[in-house]
Amino acid sequence: MDFIRCNNATDRSVSRPDPSGETSRSHIISAYLQVLEKHKTPLAADLMLPFPKEQIAQAILSELAENPDSDLRKQLEIGYVLLESFVSYEEYRLVEDFKNASFCAERIAHSRNPSSILKSARLLKRVWGERAVKVQERIHERMQKRQLDLLELRKVEAA
Repeated sequence: MDFIRCNNATDRSVSRPDPSGETSRSHIISAYLQVLEKHKTPLAADLMLPFPKEQIAQAILSELAENPDSDLRKQLEIGYVLLESFVSYEEYRLVEDFKNASFCAERIAHSRNPSSILKSARLLKRVWGERAVKVQERIHERMQKRQLDLLELRKVEAA
């Protein structure tokens, strides 16, 4: 039984930076916001990002620091935190495979047949459920840290 859906995580609808490395902050932010508009899932592969995660983070923080009254402030703050929902392709597949297996295991377990329940438990163990949960916990912790970064930035602005 093939329970794993294949998603195309290599859709690069936004171009990568030019080789010279001369990319404006506004271009980085604009490209990233376009990605956020297209991909409204709670988790994505970092291959979807138009620039490296930390380059986007730095561009957002610089923009917030230099333009604290920007109309885009709320959107930029949310985007800054959501950067952590972009993980390596391997972690993305791990979590997605676990979610798909969990869905299948739940359907199998609903049969109330003891052997089916054991089969669903083996299925979940096979897709590394513990590792998938750790990835999600790490994402949550990093999102919290980014929220704290934004609070610190607001304190500096208020001073």
